[in-house]
Amino acid sequence: MKLLHHIFRHFELKLLALALALLVWFHVATNQAYDIDVTYQLSYVNLPPLLTLAAPPPARATVRLRGAGKTILHLLLQDRRWPVDVSAAESGPMAVHLAPELAPRYGIVGLEGIELVSPAQLRLLIDSVGRKKVPVVFAAAVQTEAGYVAVGAPVLTPDSVTVSGPRSALAAIDNVSTRSLVRRDLRQTIAESVNLVTPPGYHVRIEPTQARYYQKIEPYVRRTLAALPIRVSRSNPSDSMAVVPPQATVEVGGPQSAMNAVAPDSIDVFVAVTPGIAAAELVPVSARVHPPLAVLKVLPDSATVVKYGRRPSHPRN
Repeated sequence: MKLLHHIFRHFELKLLALALALLVWFHVATNQAYDIDVTYQLSYVNLPPLLTLAAPPPARATVRLRGAGKTILHLLLQDRRWPVDVSAAESGPMAVHLAPELAPRYGIVGLEGIELVSPAQLRLLIDSVGRKKVPVVFAAAVQTEAGYVAVGAPVLTPDSVTVSGPRSALAAIDNVSTRSLVRRDLRQTIAESVNLVTPPGYHVRIEPTQARYYQKIEPYVRRTLAALPIRVSRSNPSDSMAVVPPQATVEVGGPQSAMNAVAPDSIDVFVAVTPGIAAAELVPVSARVHPPLAVLKVLPDSATVVKYGRRPSHPRN
């Protein structure tokens, strides 16, 4: 207990003495000269407006500086950026030499640039600025719920974008893709914005950066049409032919809006007859409809073609 009493006796005076000692030490230590390596963030200024950097330039430079501790501490508290003037740049490779004495000092007196630690030389690649228009490629997947169908291809707005950047990078860019996007179990038309993927390449940019896509979704409908006449498709029109049976039933499937426009005369039902067919031969029955409709079933799927021979020719007057 006596030991603790002596330790904490006049504690405030002891703490004050310790603080004064630290202040004296700090004053002496920061008045001494030091060499220190200081790193700067590099920025490139005054590049001619028709030129651009075509590859990532060096981002940092380290300089060895000499100065009193106080001045170095003051510098280390700064946002250290070193603007590099590239106003004399031309298209092609470019080398820029940095001098340690040119490192920014922000008005701090007493700092001396001793050595450029790294890099010894800035190597830049300069190219002219180009612009081109390329199509947008839809990379999203749209999946409908059972009983529904996507009508037509997705519509992108805009369907092309402007790509700008170094001409050397633009040469390999043929299109811009949407970001990967999946929509499942859709039951209704979808319209939304999707981000575009900027093509690879330094300083390559696209405008705009988004597109809006539209995909029409409708119920999938089946419809059966009966008593449709079967047409004979033949290579020799002078042959007289008949089909047994003469009519067929066709089942058609497709989007609701297209199905609403279906009429019996919009479905082509036929049998294809080739030269040399026998007098009575069984041939397949086919049917055609306009997209997006599809023929699902034809009954009967075959019919007998009866050949009567050549039609009588009419004498010319």
